[in-house]
Amino acid sequence: MFVDKYKLASQNEFLKPKFSAFAKAEPWTKMKSGQYSSGLITVVDEGFDDSFLRSWSWLIKDKPLLLATTAWGDFIYACGREKKFFIVLVDQFRKFALGNSLSAVFDKNVASPDFMLQILRLNEFDKAMKVVGELEYGECYAIEHKSNLLRKKNISIFLDVLGQTGRQL
Repeated sequence: MFVDKYKLASQNEFLKPKFSAFAKAEPWTKMKSGQYSSGLITVVDEGFDDSFLRSWSWLIKDKPLLLATTAWGDFIYACGREKKFFIVLVDQFRKFALGNSLSAVFDKNVASPDFMLQILRLNEFDKAMKVVGELEYGECYAIEHKSNLLRKKNISIFLDVLGQTGRQL
């Protein structure tokens, strides 16, 4: 389960996750927004700047509700029209369904060993933390194209620019 594998590392001033309005059962009704496992996963709060989602409208095509981000800039959202949850893998400019419940998203997908290795890339994450430092709330790791160096980026700005780029592909 998610709560067994990921520990809340830091909270933001807004404690409620954006998804709290439709969380119906525990542990989701008690879940806090913030960084889990040093920012490997960030459950975003009600005040998080998700304006970048407009730049991804070519892929998402609906009014999404942002749930979480990963250390690499991937993001998880709810699609009200389809009544499903998706992850957008930003390096592929593709979305993948994660299920139709918070349990499917967090317990069956995010907490699975395959997800941790392939999507969250634990080994790379540990190296990134040593080289670049720990992430702050609202940051992700990204490679700068000019220098080919790993840097910490404001995730909202990074995803806004990347979403606009993906639209042109």
